[in-house]
Amino acid sequence: MQPKIRWRESDKQELRKVLKNFNAKLTRIEKKNPENAKYLPKFWDKEKEVFTNRLSQKQMMDLIQTRKDFNNEIKALRRFSERGMEEIVPIPGVNKDNTFITIWQKEDMERRGKVVNRNRKRRLKTILETPVKDQGEDTGYTHGEARMGNLQTQTLSKIDVFTPAMKLNSLRWKYKGLLYESQHDYYGRRDELLKENYIKGIRTHYDYENVKDIIKEIEKMPINQFLEKFYSSDINFEISSPTGLLKTSKEEADFDNEVDYDIQMEQYDAYVQALKNIWMPKKKVKEKYPKKSTPKKKKQDKRQSPKKENTTKKQSTNTDISENSVSVGMKDGYHALFDNKGDLIGKFSTEDQMNQYIKKHKYKKL
Repeated sequence: MQPKIRWRESDKQELRKVLKNFNAKLTRIEKKNPENAKYLPKFWDKEKEVFTNRLSQKQMMDLIQTRKDFNNEIKALRRFSERGMEEIVPIPGVNKDNTFITIWQKEDMERRGKVVNRNRKRRLKTILETPVKDQGEDTGYTHGEARMGNLQTQTLSKIDVFTPAMKLNSLRWKYKGLLYESQHDYYGRRDELLKENYIKGIRTHYDYENVKDIIKEIEKMPINQFLEKFYSSDINFEISSPTGLLKTSKEEADFDNEVDYDIQMEQYDAYVQALKNIWMPKKKVKEKYPKKSTPKKKKQDKRQSPKKENTTKKQSTNTDISENSVSVGMKDGYHALFDNKGDLIGKFSTEDQMNQYIKKHKYKKL
């Protein structure tokens, strides 16, 4: 993802100058008190995936994404040049015999921690006030009222900058996290990545031909509109479709019988339709698998009396019920459905699947 800042040559020159002074002071401190070198700040190198003793221009340019970030980081680096910022002090709230840190890094982490917690609180408030929807339909509740949470809300709890018995290694990782999360466009980049991964998830779990219109709709959607719809769903089922649903033919599918395949296809259609209800609520979409054709009803004979028609319908219904009678039971650890002769119609993983199948085919339980 491209940074929003446009790097001017004057920006690079200013950054190089500030970094030169910053690193030079680190070198002087190490030479003066080598035993304190381990307490000096360490910086994450994204390419090498290691912590370094000095801060490079490349590391800073990877971190900075906006003009506001640039100004904030320049100020932070310049503070280190102030007298006394290099002093070594114990980490707040931790036993004095444990970990030590420079005053500069202590104040920098505390400053960034406030920014992070303020941003998290604002974002959590937005999510909790988002209406909960069921396949695009309002439920009348917000996430906060329904006390619903997901991975996003769980990662927005207040952060503790320093923790009891914090060691040097955990301190370095905490500082790395604060550096990135305190950036002005941190959530903007995460939101764009969320959208990309969401589309990838749909592509992975569904046949593209079935969801291509949904993907195109999401791709052209502004990020704020995408987030509103994404967070309004009570559960992100979109990338957790039942196993085996991507099979497109009975020959490819690994099912015990045709009934199992039909049930799975019904579930797959339901998932696809639910996706369309969320992302394309105003568009009418044809079903992938057309319903079985039913014989057309004969036009009512005007000379036929209503009473006689009702009697005929009642007799027809009784006949249908008799022919479609089924019984339920268990077979091989599955819920099983049998016809009125005792022959197996199909096996189901759950009772709900079986009841849905009975309802669809208008069976009558004995």
